[in-house]
Amino acid sequence: MKSEHFVQLGVNWASPVLLLCFVSVLLQIVQRCFAGYLMRWGFAMSRDEIEVDEDLPSFFTVMRLAQRDQLIAMSYNMKENFGFEFTDPDTIKALEKAAFPSKTIVGTPWYSILSNTTYQNQFQYTGSFVTEREKLINDGYGLPDPADDKE
Repeated sequence: MKSEHFVQLGVNWASPVLLLCFVSVLLQIVQRCFAGYLMRWGFAMSRDEIEVDEDLPSFFTVMRLAQRDQLIAMSYNMKENFGFEFTDPDTIKALEKAAFPSKTIVGTPWYSILSNTTYQNQFQYTGSFVTEREKLINDGYGLPDPADDKE
């Protein structure tokens, strides 16, 4: 039994897909065959090859001390008050034992809104390092009325 699933040149519902397939194959051929020319003419992502420093230090030795302390304090707070660990315990031990950083990660790879004190103040964030922070946090619910307990 013939399926009639062959390429048919003509205008039908599948014509746009066939056209896109031909164009994508053509672009792949052009990119592979003329890569050098495209790079010289400026039709490439970068003129230079990206160099990656593969001799990067351990993540734990390039974190700022304040960020280490923040993660450690948050981990202990979650475990003590809520009974669960959001970070691997081995990670917390490595953070506690890590040496003083000679270089630190700055910018996008390790950026947290809460690392910026201006944002902390604007969002009224109370960190886990604040003692008795539960007294400062208002969740929007009032205290229970003692009269409701008598019913």
